[in-house]
Amino acid sequence: MSPWKTLAALCLICSPASAQAAAICLNVDQIQNSDSPDGKTLILKMKNGKVWESSLKGNCSGIRFYGFSWNAFGGRVCDDGQIVRIPQTGQICGVGKFVPADPNKR
Repeated sequence: MSPWKTLAALCLICSPASAQAAAICLNVDQIQNSDSPDGKTLILKMKNGKVWESSLKGNCSGIRFYGFSWNAFGGRVCDDGQIVRIPQTGQICGVGKFVPADPNKR
């Protein structure tokens, strides 16, 4: 195999785009309500009936009692990089991947 083909193959293997799934972004004006039953999971119920769930990264036990705030750039929040803040406690947590959840369980 030529050095250029080898380099091209390595670039494809190491490419972040091939290693990571595309981010899921949600329009904040379509979020009907949010919940965190355990301080470790964020559940977002959408106006269209869909439910999204995300594992929180960090200690966010205060989210259950105080709620949270986040910066929604362009009116959207995206998984795996979004930050939530609990103003009353100062806790800051990262949002993990958004995964579809069963709307009948919530």
